[in-house]
Amino acid sequence: MKDSGPPSPPANSPAGASFEAIASLDSIDRTSSDKASRTLSRSSPSAASRADSTLRTHTHPTPTNTFLHRLRAGERQVGLWLALADAYPAEILAGIGYDWLLIDAEHAPNDVRSVLRELQAIDSAAASLPAGRPRTEAVVRLPSADPVTVKRYLEIDARTLLIPMIDTAEDAAAAVAATRYPPHGIRGMGSGLGRSSRWRRFEDYQAAADTTTGVIVQIESATAVKNAAAIARTPGADAVLLGPSDLAASMGHAGNPGHPDVVAASCAAIRAARAETSPAGVMGSAAHLPDWLAAGARSSPSPPTWHCSRTPPLTSCSRHARRLPRRTPAGRPPRCGAPGS
Repeated sequence: MKDSGPPSPPANSPAGASFEAIASLDSIDRTSSDKASRTLSRSSPSAASRADSTLRTHTHPTPTNTFLHRLRAGERQVGLWLALADAYPAEILAGIGYDWLLIDAEHAPNDVRSVLRELQAIDSAAASLPAGRPRTEAVVRLPSADPVTVKRYLEIDARTLLIPMIDTAEDAAAAVAATRYPPHGIRGMGSGLGRSSRWRRFEDYQAAADTTTGVIVQIESATAVKNAAAIARTPGADAVLLGPSDLAASMGHAGNPGHPDVVAASCAAIRAARAETSPAGVMGSAAHLPDWLAAGARSSPSPPTWHCSRTPPLTSCSRHARRLPRRTPAGRPPRCGAPGS
C-alpha cells in the first residue's frame, strides 16, 4: 500500500487552519509578513492574524555595540585573540568576562559557519556573567576586504570587523562602504533573512546598522605606513591596527618584525594615526611594547588609543603591561617615541 504520509486535518477545522498557516509560512519569504497575511487570510482570517502577530511581536531596538562605544570613548578594554576555530573555548573565555574576543578568519581555519558558531557561543556566555557585567563583544578578522565576504559576515552579526591589507585611503573607504547601506555604501538589503537583525526582531536594524557596525583597518605594508594618516582619517574607519610581520616582509625583513626599521615604521604609523585622533594598536611581540607605547599606542584621554590591554590585539600584553621595564634593555633598538607622548 502506498504511503501517502500523515493525514491532513480538515481544512475547515481550527486545527486545519493552523496547519495551513504553518505550511504556508514555511514556503514564503519571512521578510514579507504582509504577503504572508494575505496568503493565509484566504483560508482563515484568524490564522492570518496569528501568523502576522508571530512575525511582528517581540521586536526591540538594535543593541548598542559596547566595544565600539567604549573604543570611541577612549576606555580601556581587555581581550584575547581566538584562533582555535571552535565554539567551546570561545564560550569558556567569554564567560570569564573579557571585554572583547577576536575571532580570526584570515589565518585561522575559520569560515562563515564556524565563525557563526563562535559568535553564538560568545553571546550565550552572557548568561553566566555577574549581574551588571557587560557581555563580551566579538571582533572578527575577515579573510579579505571583498564586499561579498564582508556582507556574509555582517549577516551572521559580526558587528565589529578587522579588515586586513589596507594600503590606501581608497582601500579603507571601499572597506567601509561594504559595511554601509545605500546611499552611504553598497551593502545588500538582506538583513531580514539574517542573524544580524535577528530575523527582523531588531525593529530598527537597517537604520541603526551604520552606527553599530565597527570597522578596524589593518596597516601591514610599507605603502600603508606612508598612507597611514589618510587611512586613519577615513570616515567610518574606527581604528587602525599595525601588523608588523607583514610589514617586515614588505620592507625586505621577512621573519624579523623586530628589525629596527620595522619598529620605526610601526611607530611612525602609530604617530600618524594619533595625529588624526584615531585609535591605534599593534599586533606583535611584547618585547617591543615600550616602543609602541612611547609612540602613542597606550591609554590617553585624547585621542583615544587601543593596544593590548586597551582593545585588540596583543594576547599576552595584559600579562606584561604592569611589569614593563622602565629602561630599554641593553641590545634593544633605540626607542622611537614621539616627543611629548
